[in-house]
Amino acid sequence: KLDTVARNKAGIEPLKLILDAINDIKNIKDMQTVMVKTAGISDPFFGIGAGPNLNNSTMNIAWIGPGELGLPDRDYYTNTDEKSKERRLQYKDHITRMFKYIGVDESHAKKNADMILKMETELAVPRLTKVESRDARRYNNPRTIDQLNKMTPIINWQKFIDDLPVKKDIDTVLVAQPKYMKTLQNILKNTSIDDIKTVMTWS
Repeated sequence: KLDTVARNKAGIEPLKLILDAINDIKNIKDMQTVMVKTAGISDPFFGIGAGPNLNNSTMNIAWIGPGELGLPDRDYYTNTDEKSKERRLQYKDHITRMFKYIGVDESHAKKNADMILKMETELAVPRLTKVESRDARRYNNPRTIDQLNKMTPIINWQKFIDDLPVKKDIDTVLVAQPKYMKTLQNILKNTSIDDIKTVMTWS
């Protein structure tokens, strides 16, 4: 049973350690270090985990794919109907409230919300559509670490994997969505470290 009294009393105190770590980020290398610590909990740009090897059902393999979004799926960012537009405005209001809750003034909280929606939209667009995602063959993209480095070279993949609490050596990964990983390179390269930190704080 969830102890809501203790939760409410604690407030944001349990988050302060990770929020401080994010605040101390100075570059992409620092970002990687923090993302290793939050892997599986908060993965705004990419996620990594173990899953079935699509070429050998008796084995598991490391999967790498798109990170988490604040809205349920790609369509919430790309649909142009009035209901979708309204949802995005409500989402920005929610982001603003949450940043105010951790001590950000309203003006900056609103700017954060605008930037986060914009960046999450950029991260949503290169993902598979709902129809495309029904085809399991699209996920079967085994790559070596060297090939992954060429796909998204801004990330030091070997170091990221070595820093994970995984005992077995990993030399091949299944890249679930190569188009996304290639686009991620440009997004991270062209986004300020302050904006990256803001997205990580939100995630």
